[in-house]
Amino acid sequence: MRAIVWFCSVLSGLAASEPGHSPVAEEAAPAPAPSWLSRVVHDFDFDERKEGNLEDVPKFWTSLRPPGFPRFSAGHFDFEVGHKAPPSFYLECNGRSVAYQYNGAETRVRASSEYRIEGFVRPDRLRHARACLNAHFLDRQGNPILESFARTPFIGGPDQPDGWVRFELYLPAAPPEAETIGLIAWVMQEPMWNTSLPAKRYIPSVDVYAGAWFDDLTIHALPRVEVSTTTPGNILPPDGPQMLRVLVAETEVTGLTGRLTIKGADRLEVESHVVPVSVGELAEPTLVSVGHLLPGYYEAHLEVFAGDSRIAARQQAFVRLAPLHGEAGVDARSFGVVVDPKQRADAESELSLLSNMAARAVKLPVWTGLADLADSSRERRSRDRILQELVAHGFALTGVFWGSPSEIVRADGPYPRPLIDLLSEPPSVWSDHLAAVVAPYASAFHWWQVGPDTGDPLIPRDKLTFAVEQLRAAMGRFVTVPLLALPTVSSIEPGEEKWPVPQVAVALGSDIQPDAFADRLNRFRQLGYNPLTVYVEPLPAARYHRIPRLADWAQRIITARFAGADTVFVPQPWHLGETAYGQATEPAETYLLLRTIADVVGGAIPANRVRIAPGVECLAFNDDESTVLAIWDKLATGRTTRYAVQLGSAPELIDLWGRVKPFEYDDRGRQIVELSSMPILVAGVERWLIDFRNSVTLRPAQVNSGTELVEHTIELVHHGSKSLSGSMFLQTPEGWEVTPRNLSFALMPKRPEQFLVKINYPHSEVAGVHPIIAKIAFEGRPEYMEVPLPIEIGLPDVVVSGWAVLEGKDLVVRHIVTNRSK
Repeated sequence: MRAIVWFCSVLSGLAASEPGHSPVAEEAAPAPAPSWLSRVVHDFDFDERKEGNLEDVPKFWTSLRPPGFPRFSAGHFDFEVGHKAPPSFYLECNGRSVAYQYNGAETRVRASSEYRIEGFVRPDRLRHARACLNAHFLDRQGNPILESFARTPFIGGPDQPDGWVRFELYLPAAPPEAETIGLIAWVMQEPMWNTSLPAKRYIPSVDVYAGAWFDDLTIHALPRVEVSTTTPGNILPPDGPQMLRVLVAETEVTGLTGRLTIKGADRLEVESHVVPVSVGELAEPTLVSVGHLLPGYYEAHLEVFAGDSRIAARQQAFVRLAPLHGEAGVDARSFGVVVDPKQRADAESELSLLSNMAARAVKLPVWTGLADLADSSRERRSRDRILQELVAHGFALTGVFWGSPSEIVRADGPYPRPLIDLLSEPPSVWSDHLAAVVAPYASAFHWWQVGPDTGDPLIPRDKLTFAVEQLRAAMGRFVTVPLLALPTVSSIEPGEEKWPVPQVAVALGSDIQPDAFADRLNRFRQLGYNPLTVYVEPLPAARYHRIPRLADWAQRIITARFAGADTVFVPQPWHLGETAYGQATEPAETYLLLRTIADVVGGAIPANRVRIAPGVECLAFNDDESTVLAIWDKLATGRTTRYAVQLGSAPELIDLWGRVKPFEYDDRGRQIVELSSMPILVAGVERWLIDFRNSVTLRPAQVNSGTELVEHTIELVHHGSKSLSGSMFLQTPEGWEVTPRNLSFALMPKRPEQFLVKINYPHSEVAGVHPIIAKIAFEGRPEYMEVPLPIEIGLPDVVVSGWAVLEGKDLVVRHIVTNRSK
């Protein structure tokens, strides 16, 4: 029974996420270190005949024979095939899975050492089966230490090139009870290695005449190498310790050298340090200060060298936070994150990441839809602590029924019931599970969302309505007025009838352009949903370069807030990274962008768009008597463009990493802003300047081509508390005549003033948008501004249309121009 339990645990470990080191082709293998530096614990070259081994299998390698594995020997020496030279160890599958384990004494562990296992495998006709190697520690009784299991990625498949494939595998420092290192070589059929949920009635294929060769397996003893931050979640707050903790430790003097390299988000080196090599089992880490680094995303790379050969390396991502511009609180509830049940960090890291984030709205899973999350007493205590801390910090919390409760998912087996199907069943089936989360946490969660933000939007209305009403009635036992929310997507019309909930969470997909956000959200607002929240995912990192991906995401969440969303939610900007040494919670660069946007814009109210120049998007958010501007260039082509804008006496320029930058000024006292596709934020702008700039309008703003003399009206409004006077000069395109060109104004608060001007257009003027620039100076004030007044020369008898189609690998754009004039 013990063997079966152990074997099941091994398979569970094999099904876990792959380590960060993938197999590489043999040509990519690094040059071997000199023999005196090889630090070899044991080398398996499988040339054992000269040692007197006349058996068919290597010494101390025995077959694993649980149910489903062959009862006969399926592994043997192959004296015809080898990596450097024959023989090698061949595992033959014969239509079944096969595994051999090494439990010999020649792999004894060394104190304070870590280990790298490298070797070569050559798949043999593995189209459906896969090969891999597993390493672990064994105690003095020969029992495996299950927590130490690590494995290579699976090797094989129809796309796997022929030939030998090199792999690397790492084991951290051995626990005190470890005695030796064990290895298991595997060839697995698809039902064993592929743990994804198969389609119903799926019949897996097996490889019959297939297998894999293993050769030149080497275990290296490495120094103990550690790099970490001194704060949970690997974020360095401005008021906390700004240190990295690094350690390279050996049991004896060996001539090793250590180097710490810090790289920025662009993967370029920022600085490097020599790290001393400590000797002894009780070595203490070295603290490296990073408080002088600019706020941003960084990666710390710790490498250990023996001569010129790198023998060990560790990496840790971290972010250094800028001081907050304002005080995070209730106002920042306009931005929030959605915590993924599959990516939950430990309680200490999650609290650190959330509390330093500035955004003050969070969606937390209450039913996870996952079978492998047992609700232990320890996890309940961690959950209670997280909720208490978040409530104390003023977070607005939404509990999400992500899927069915874990207990029901486990009971359902491989095909669990969808959430809505479960809630459509009699409440007696699920009410106890509901009570377990609603009764103790009713005061913590203000809203309860039925389904994840990325859920199925095509559930029939009558089925969804019935499930929601049943849930509402069941929750009424614990909550006086259950406030429920439903997720939906912006690409589906909301219809004419409101869902039976007060709130909807609208997922704004990447296929919806930001210019269409306001229209899409207004359709939901008109049905009476209040509040109205949205969910914005970043573009996939694998398909887009870093800066365009981050810029697009920042533009979308700022525009979504400007378009009327009460709260803009994003996926949690951190992840559980799989490393060669296990899981690590690492923040993403989007953490910094969200934090800055929530900090600077979160407490302001969306106001209006500001005209600066063609192609420039400038969104204004009002905060009492000041304004926050979010500005970017929609037509950016990779270079920055400089614009002069009047922003008042004391604005602050803040990039999305939270760094405050000084302004340049032109000779008229205007601030110079350099714009690209990445938004910048300007806080502390005098509100009256922006209101006055937007009040400057010209009507009509469209004239037909061929019209020569047109009378226009220019209107000005001053929204301040005192009178305002000044002068305006109208600069027109070449060949245009305007009368009068110079205007003087004296404005009383809140009273519009209009001026009549006549513009004479050239008869042959080209159709399109042409700007008139209103150059405005104020009497008794230093401010000067230039406001574009666009005029469109139209062709009423000409119809222009166009569309784009994908033909093979070519994007073809077609334009049609139709002249309907007589």
